[in-house]
Amino acid sequence: MLPDAERLALAYLRARPALAGIRFGTERPVDLAERVPLVVIERIGGVSSAPSWRGGALSDRPAIHLQAWHGPHRAHARTLLLAVLHELALARGVVLPEGVIVRAAVLAGPTAVPDPGAPEHLHRHTATVQLTTR
Repeated sequence: MLPDAERLALAYLRARPALAGIRFGTERPVDLAERVPLVVIERIGGVSSAPSWRGGALSDRPAIHLQAWHGPHRAHARTLLLAVLHELALARGVVLPEGVIVRAAVLAGPTAVPDPGAPEHLHRHTATVQLTTR
């Protein structure tokens, strides 16, 4: 069975000492201003590979969308997201109870994306990464 990519990414990021103090989740909270710095993770697609007739592991390559909120300056949200992307780039063959992160690659971003529902002093940056998991 394939691991839940969101749970796997959350477990990895929450355990990283360099990201201590950052909140992670899978949904944007209503009380966003009370939860920053915050990074929301959501699987938005990807593909799975079945083992060949010769054997091998079932693997998954989910696309994971990351949204990071911080403030009061736009650069704070960008720096937050860059720190998360850096930690994901370090994930090589990481074995967790939720599964294995083989590697991560940035597909898009980071990009500043205004959040019209957020308080004016909060800024959002987004990126999409592809995890290879099994």
